[in-house]
Amino acid sequence: GRGYATSIPPHHFVYPHFIGGRIAHFTLKDPKKEDKWQLKRAHSDPDWIIYGQDALASSEIWMVEGEDDRITLMEYGGIQTAVAIIGNTNTPRILDWIGQNARGKTFYMAFDPDDAGKKYTAKFGAAAYNSGGTVYIVDLASHDGDIDDVLRAAGDPAAMVETLKTNAQSLNLSEQGEDSEYTFGSFEVLGEMFDGRLAFWSSAHRRTYFYEIKELTLDQLCQIGGWEVRERVSRTQQEGMLQFKSLKTYLICKAGDHYLGNLKVLGQGVHLLRDGRLLIVNGDEAKIWDGKTFVPQEYPILDRQYISGESDLRWIDMNRVAKKTLSMTRETAQEIVDKLIGVISRWQFAHSMEQIMLTGWVIAQVVQTAWEWRPQLWLSGASGSGKTMLTQLIEAIGGNLVCRFEGNILTEPGLRQTLQNHAYCTIIDEFEQSAHRDRIIERLRSAGRGGKGAIGSSKQEAVFSHIRHMILIASIETGLIRAAEQYRYLLIQTAKDNRIKPTIPSPNELEVIQEDMVAYALWSVFEAKKLIRNFDGLPGYDNRWVHSLLVPFSMIAVFDDDPDDTLRQLVEDYLEYWSASQEGGIMEDEASLLQDILLASVRVAETVEDANGDTKTLYVDRTVGQIIEFDEVDEEKHRTLQTYGIRVTEEDELFFYPEVIAKKLLGRTRWQDLNLRDILLRCENAKRGRGYIAGTRVRGVIIPPHTWVQT
Repeated sequence: GRGYATSIPPHHFVYPHFIGGRIAHFTLKDPKKEDKWQLKRAHSDPDWIIYGQDALASSEIWMVEGEDDRITLMEYGGIQTAVAIIGNTNTPRILDWIGQNARGKTFYMAFDPDDAGKKYTAKFGAAAYNSGGTVYIVDLASHDGDIDDVLRAAGDPAAMVETLKTNAQSLNLSEQGEDSEYTFGSFEVLGEMFDGRLAFWSSAHRRTYFYEIKELTLDQLCQIGGWEVRERVSRTQQEGMLQFKSLKTYLICKAGDHYLGNLKVLGQGVHLLRDGRLLIVNGDEAKIWDGKTFVPQEYPILDRQYISGESDLRWIDMNRVAKKTLSMTRETAQEIVDKLIGVISRWQFAHSMEQIMLTGWVIAQVVQTAWEWRPQLWLSGASGSGKTMLTQLIEAIGGNLVCRFEGNILTEPGLRQTLQNHAYCTIIDEFEQSAHRDRIIERLRSAGRGGKGAIGSSKQEAVFSHIRHMILIASIETGLIRAAEQYRYLLIQTAKDNRIKPTIPSPNELEVIQEDMVAYALWSVFEAKKLIRNFDGLPGYDNRWVHSLLVPFSMIAVFDDDPDDTLRQLVEDYLEYWSASQEGGIMEDEASLLQDILLASVRVAETVEDANGDTKTLYVDRTVGQIIEFDEVDEEKHRTLQTYGIRVTEEDELFFYPEVIAKKLLGRTRWQDLNLRDILLRCENAKRGRGYIAGTRVRGVIIPPHTWVQT
């Protein structure tokens, strides 16, 4: 529907997969072994199962790993009924076919003599045996090579095949221990979770299932293990089949032997592992990146962490990304960054440094869990300045890895539960319309260092959640009122210019930009972290604020010939612009609190005289500061002031009783749940002391005159 594109790179071997007389699929092989990219399984014929599929109709089937193994076995060894699994290319369909058709057939497992080959033998061999097939394990370990090498080196390949068949070991799970009859190739029980649920890993579907014991039925087990379970398990006692009741009891006991507890879950996205490597979870596939190589992660539990994979959540072509990452040069890296800056520069910003910082931040967000400190980004601007369209651009570039919320309907639990354990690149738009803004901002305070949250459950056990995200917030204004917040957020402002009409690239362009951006992020992240660790700091600036700037700018500086100097220059240039634009910015918390107290309104009695000379009492609103400054001799008003926790001493000092102030004067404000005593003590020359409030001697905070007058 969108024209044509080159799908098969030049200088690759192409293997057509036939079903009868038609081609159902292609697989590829790079003779240089640099490119592991394959055509997507989704584009194959719906009936496609395996390479050499016609051989599945035979009574004797040889199973090998690769295309060359199969061709050599056919041409040199004379075995025409060979099939090749091509790694994990189509494992679920293969296991389904074995579960339905293995009975009465003989299988020879001739996989490579390495760890991967052993796993294939255990998986497919057990599935074939448990589904009624006869299975032989071909010994290649003693020949020190795969089936391709062994037959090509043999003087008489046909005789070598006969020798291999003769020496093959029969797989008989029933003789391998009393538990062998409960062994399945399509699934295994991983263990018991903290809440008593059983965790299962399905090889047939490449995902994990969780069930409470009382909920586990034969239907659920068929959902987990597919056709192998259907062929082997029955509800009632039948000859040659396992009774479900007995199997369930075994699975419960087996799970109890492997207590998993409250495992940390790793969902979609890029995750930092405990050893410093990165785990990329892309749909139902996972790879580990250490800065040099990509290693597939097949097992769902890694370092007591559970990998949650879902095939329909795949967000990128990881094989193409891996190829681009491994072949990345400084020149290519600069081209990628320049291109991304060019796309973002279609919008008008308050300053050119902002578009550079935004570009670095968007790249850094891909690997957000890797940072020791994660700055949030707040995008503001007037209505019509292109904020929403800019967030749509970032969403389009990130693809399915991006989770975008509308602020007017977002709640804090909704944010937390949607993100859960996924490393989504998160955007919150129209945040000025959020009724839950304060709670969401409060929640994001823990994201910088990756704080852990705990929520009680009905079983009296805590359920933990982690916020380790860099989140983009967009609104008309920033909504930051606490001084501490300005160091957690990078502020970007779009400018309204009717002459500029920014556009979002086409879907084909966006796909390339996304792959380039992810590849660049993976290529640069480890070096960028080194740059940050080696940065000496900048005197006169808050360390956390500087660290917030280092994250995006390090991703821009990393490809330069002198990245340390470039990073320092970028940060200093930005701070020069930022300092000039911060006049009248957010006050420190203590000054802001003192100002809010002095501007707070109280109702007081006031005597007035009418035109006839008669006096009467009215109740009017006055600020605390007005009473102190203009009504210093009005004892009635000062007695009223004491009921709100404030007293003017004989030395014109202000004595504050914070607990009453928080409750009666600043209730339902941003200060009501904070420790006002500690904040007030940060004021210049403030001190602890005792004083009388409404006839009662209490402990409070004393503020000298010059401090509160200046405020």
